[in-house]
Amino acid sequence: LRTAILVQCMLGLCMVARILALEASGKDACLWWACSVLCEVAFFGLFRPGEVLALRRYMVSLPDGAASLGGPYALCSVLMPKNRRQLGRMQFGVVRSVNTTAWLSWLCEGLDSLSKLWPASDHEFRRRVKHAAALLGLADWRILPSSFRPGGTTFYFTAGAEPGRLLYW
Repeated sequence: LRTAILVQCMLGLCMVARILALEASGKDACLWWACSVLCEVAFFGLFRPGEVLALRRYMVSLPDGAASLGGPYALCSVLMPKNRRQLGRMQFGVVRSVNTTAWLSWLCEGLDSLSKLWPASDHEFRRRVKHAAALLGLADWRILPSSFRPGGTTFYFTAGAEPGRLLYW
């Protein structure tokens, strides 16, 4: 079973990553910023680690685009997802947080359409998540990138959101 991260811990982890980004410079700072944003995207969009790390700019539709239908959320394409045999080769996820959508818009600003949102290895993302969790004193909780999807699912479930209403929640 994957450890489900609490929303408070996820937000704390993102804040630590942003503080580390402010203290760093160059590529290291960029990676910390991207890590903080993609942790939120994975949590609120219910993405698997491989799905969020594979995102490219052209796969993200922000609220100012026609596909948003005027909603305040981002839509992200998922190409060749794990469950493609049951639900199809092309799927999408909705980032159901206005603040996270604003951060995602910021991260996408100025990127070429083929640019990856996470420009490093999967291992590097995992290392940064574990490091930020350790700085919060959560090293024993086994928080990994795979913790965001079950954490987001638990968050929506305990908030009482119904599947048909999630898009507008």
